[in-house]
Amino acid sequence: MPTHLKINFTQKCNILRKTHLIYRNAPQLKLKDKKVDELLELCKHNHAQAQMEVYNRYHQTMFITTLKIVHNKMDAEDVMQEGFLTAFNRIDQYKGENNFGGWLKQIIIRKSIHIIGIRKRNYS
Repeated sequence: MPTHLKINFTQKCNILRKTHLIYRNAPQLKLKDKKVDELLELCKHNHAQAQMEVYNRYHQTMFITTLKIVHNKMDAEDVMQEGFLTAFNRIDQYKGENNFGGWLKQIIIRKSIHIIGIRKRNYS
């Protein structure tokens, strides 16, 4: 291995080790106690634990909503996942004027209706 590649590889490994140590030693946030607005602020910075907490709080309700529309468990799971991904990718568009659950439900409903349209085109 050429010397410059060896040094570069070593530097990257050291950075990964340091990052891992910092993350491991950092105090874990008690996200279950946080309000939704606080979690959403963390989500804007791609905080994975905050995203997981938001998902845990809303996934059952969103799944039921999706299932009522698409009438298929596998499609409902897919739609729900896509809906959460869309919400987290567009979280900066959520202005906080309305309830986050309502904003998320709008995304889920639109995606559910889209799946129904795809199904109709495929079966026609």
